[in-house]
Amino acid sequence: MRKLQEIVHNFKTYLSSLLARRRRKKQEKKDDPFIYPHY
Repeated sequence: MRKLQEIVHNFKTYLSSLLARRRRKKQEKKDDPFIYPHY
């Protein structure tokens, strides 16, 4: 049972880090509209 909780916790932290990264990217685009992401 503890293993499951650990997995859920890791998944939540992973998701929150992804969201934070996406938010940061949006913020950077707003700050500097002349620089576009290179794919």
